[in-house]
Amino acid sequence: MTGFRRVLSVIVSTVVLTTMTATPVGAQTNSGASGVRISPTRSELTINQGESAKAQFSIKNVTNTQVRVVTELNDFEPQEDGSPKPLKDGEHNAATLKDMLILPQDKVLEPNEEFSSEVFLNVPSTQAPGAYYGLVLYKAVPLGSQGPGQVSLTGSVAGIVLVNVPGQVTESMQLVSIKAGKRTNDTDEIRLSNIFAQPFDSVQVLLKNTGNSFLKPYGRVTVKDFRGNEVATYELNDTDPKANVLPNSRRVFTNKIEGVELPGKYTIEAALSYSNGGDVLTQKVSVWYLPIWIVVLAVVIIAGIVFLVMRALRKKSRK
Repeated sequence: MTGFRRVLSVIVSTVVLTTMTATPVGAQTNSGASGVRISPTRSELTINQGESAKAQFSIKNVTNTQVRVVTELNDFEPQEDGSPKPLKDGEHNAATLKDMLILPQDKVLEPNEEFSSEVFLNVPSTQAPGAYYGLVLYKAVPLGSQGPGQVSLTGSVAGIVLVNVPGQVTESMQLVSIKAGKRTNDTDEIRLSNIFAQPFDSVQVLLKNTGNSFLKPYGRVTVKDFRGNEVATYELNDTDPKANVLPNSRRVFTNKIEGVELPGKYTIEAALSYSNGGDVLTQKVSVWYLPIWIVVLAVVIIAGIVFLVMRALRKKSRK
């Protein structure tokens, strides 16, 4: 019986460790501004070398006092969730707009007043083709504030400006990974794994832009059960406008799915493209949905088989 207990202990430990394998992903949070409101939050332009254009944002004072709206350029690094991570003051990246952007003058707004802010962009004739981007930051400064030590900001918002300069650019993308996930009940946190004790309800696709232009991926993601039947499908990046993956950056696209009900092995397949659809990126991964009762039943069956085998060996050795 000692040998049987050791075997059973190893089996149970292995199953427990396997079912606990999961990676938590932090939930995204959005913080609103208390001073001004902006619409839209993104402006995407195509400007030829030596030409000009303008981005427009609607800015509204949502306070009950007069404010002076001050603008500045803030470079950023794109994050995997699509949000920008502003760089420190004075820092710029290779895709900066600092040599082509003309910031608007300060504007005084009455309470609840709204105005259209025009941001002009002049692309030099020597500008290299490719993608350029930055944040136009609108700060609401209460009237009467003077000097850096006395300025009291009641809020700020930012508009993302994306500029595509046509020419000989590199369009290249990699499909890095596909992962299944399970959302928690009380938050938007997603736990990623290859084995689930409950039906998984999310799919995350990670893409990397290895070129120097804006890329808008699209395509179909399909989930099939162990019999090959399609249980869920959706179109990636099915928004208007479509989201960009910025140059030399990675982006995660997360979609909620339904249809995973029966225990067993599932296959997630993706066939994605970008630009004009010349290249198709494909990948498939296997995911298991194994409820606890199935795991326990499997342990009992395996333990029973081991017990019967060891019992038979003992009887044979006694003869």
